[in-house]
Amino acid sequence: MAKAVYVDNSVIGGYYDTEFAVYSRRLFHEFRLGLYNPVVSTITETEISEAPERVRGVYTELKEMAEIIEPTEEAIELAD
Repeated sequence: MAKAVYVDNSVIGGYYDTEFAVYSRRLFHEFRLGLYNPVVSTITETEISEAPERVRGVYTELKEMAEIIEPTEEAIELAD
């Protein structure tokens, strides 16, 4: 069974960032191969809605493979 990997907006945005593109693209390739299962939060979806169109496109592809989770009250409190 593939391990779950939480993906936040920095990983998605890193797909087109020269400093992080190699790593983000490799991770996405591993998702496509089924080596890992991506997990994203509904918070990430909200944050990505403000991103450039090409980054939103990366998220759209990821969303088709990902488990979407809602943040718990405990996670929200911790973030605050």
